[in-house]
Amino acid sequence: MAWTATSLTLHSDKLKVLSKSLANSSAKVEKRIMENRLQKEESLIFRVTKTNEVSGIEKIETEKLLAQLVETEMNRRLKEDTYKGKKFNAFCHFLGYQARGALPAKFDCDYAYASPSPAHLIKNID
Repeated sequence: MAWTATSLTLHSDKLKVLSKSLANSSAKVEKRIMENRLQKEESLIFRVTKTNEVSGIEKIETEKLLAQLVETEMNRRLKEDTYKGKKFNAFCHFLGYQARGALPAKFDCDYAYASPSPAHLIKNID
């Protein structure tokens, strides 16, 4: 195919239009990517600051709160003569993870399976 001056000019014009269109499209895409990146960064910063903040509710030791409420109620009943027992004194003791009264959760099973246990190491010494 022989290129003529008019076909080259027409081809050149089409390439210019295509180039402008691609430049505009890529600029729009880049702008959207930057907006999304900024939104994600802002949400991550917000999430990190919120997780680092400790509110007053999270500091409350529920077992001590419950013991204090029961103790207050029992002492009130003792004063009103509706309770005939001894003075109620609550004592809180943290028993930790070992005192859980439930079956192991999936996390517990996965954690125990993934962590190296001394019994497993001793068993495989043979």
